[in-house]
Amino acid sequence: MDSLFHSLMMGGGRRRTGGGKKKAKAKKNNWYERLNADEVKQIAKAANLKISGTKKELIERLLDHEPTNTYAWEGGSIGCTVDYVKGLCRERDLPVSGTKFQLVLRVVQHDHGTAPAPAGAAKRALKPHNAATAGDGNGDKPPPAKKPRKPAAPKPPQPDKIYTAVQKKIEMVHQKKYQSHWGSKTHSCDVYDKVESIMREHCEEKHWIEKDPKVALTVCRAALTSLTENFGTMQRPGYDDCGSLGMAASILEKAWGAAAPALSKDEKEETAEWVMDLHTTLDSYGHEAFGEIAQKLESDEEEEHEFGSEENEKLGDTKPSAIKPVAEASSMVNVSTGGNVSYL
Repeated sequence: MDSLFHSLMMGGGRRRTGGGKKKAKAKKNNWYERLNADEVKQIAKAANLKISGTKKELIERLLDHEPTNTYAWEGGSIGCTVDYVKGLCRERDLPVSGTKFQLVLRVVQHDHGTAPAPAGAAKRALKPHNAATAGDGNGDKPPPAKKPRKPAAPKPPQPDKIYTAVQKKIEMVHQKKYQSHWGSKTHSCDVYDKVESIMREHCEEKHWIEKDPKVALTVCRAALTSLTENFGTMQRPGYDDCGSLGMAASILEKAWGAAAPALSKDEKEETAEWVMDLHTTLDSYGHEAFGEIAQKLESDEEEEHEFGSEENEKLGDTKPSAIKPVAEASSMVNVSTGGNVSYL
């Protein structure tokens, strides 16, 4: 115990290894001294200054150059702050993102015309038909003018997708909203509206009746055939409060009128058949919207058969005409000509 006390009194124990307070770092005289040598060299290059020598020599050149002298001083009322450099960027329509060094470099490059070319410009400059070398007397021709692209032709609608869309709408009858007494009445209205909206979209709004009437008729067939073939799945199909079936029948009539001249006899018969099936299915629930067009197609088909049978009868009655023998030429003696013979 006495030895420990004696050691402490005589300055024993740990001794300080430091020599007091740490020396303060030397204060930088200007902003350029805070940059590394490479950054100082980049700014000097952007200002079209000589970039050889030490960092100190480069800074002296920047300080002696009036356009770059401004950015050296910091602090005080006239110091070059980050906000001040951002303001310079905005005045020149330059980006304002990045560090102060990046902002200053951007402004210096802009003011001295040393900004790097956009990406890809160097590759374009190497092409033989670059616009910069056009007409320079070296035989290079200017690049050919690009032809404007023709707008892509609209793709015709796909009948199988139209058929499926109507089928899925019909199968929604099992959804909860259609299970109540009043909800069950709205299902058929929604289905008929779906059919009419599909036909109106493709036939009228997308102008397929004018572009290609046969495509418009195919759209009508896909939607209405799906309604006919899946009609048994519907519940309470007698409701059509919005009159969608009548509007659908009107669209079908337009499509048929435009497409009929281009249809073959077989295609007309097929159309009359599926329209009549649709009318028969809907008529059992009091929907007569397609009755008129069904009767029209049926009468047109009968007229086609009658006209064909009449033509066949005419062809059957026609017999080949007999070949008449060529009459021999008769000779007559003209007395007044002195006995000369003339053939009449």
